[in-house]
Amino acid sequence: ARDFRERYRQSNVHKVRPDTLKPWEALPETYRAASRAQAAHAVRMLEQLGLQVRAGNGLSVPFAGLAAEEIDRLAEMEHGRWVIERLRDGWRPGPRDDAHKRHDCLVPWAELKASRPDVAELKRLAVVAFPDILRRAGLVVLRGPADAT
Repeated sequence: ARDFRERYRQSNVHKVRPDTLKPWEALPETYRAASRAQAAHAVRMLEQLGLQVRAGNGLSVPFAGLAAEEIDRLAEMEHGRWVIERLRDGWRPGPRDDAHKRHDCLVPWAELKASRPDVAELKRLAVVAFPDILRRAGLVVLRGPADAT
């Protein structure tokens, strides 16, 4: 979860909401929970694309990367996961107001891409990092059948 959060911080250095960019120890719990949820679901999302995630057993297996269509599909899944997470935490659609738990990005993926392409691009950047973050956690991402390891 910390690696997912750190990747978010690095790709959002110009963000105007500093609460979301604090170091892990100072980060409000709602954002730590968001990072834990993202980490917990990354493997499932990759598996939905037909990829396999397995223990690396000390081996470094190079992953060729994600195709553009896979990135788009993962970004859509990640956005959907994030919307559900925020709604469960009491957030509602509307102009951004953290104090009242309102967020302008709580919209379907197609609407987000049209109205906030900058945010959609951040989702794409986040999911591209999934294989590398998982590799640092001792996992490998593979193409092919489940018994490919």
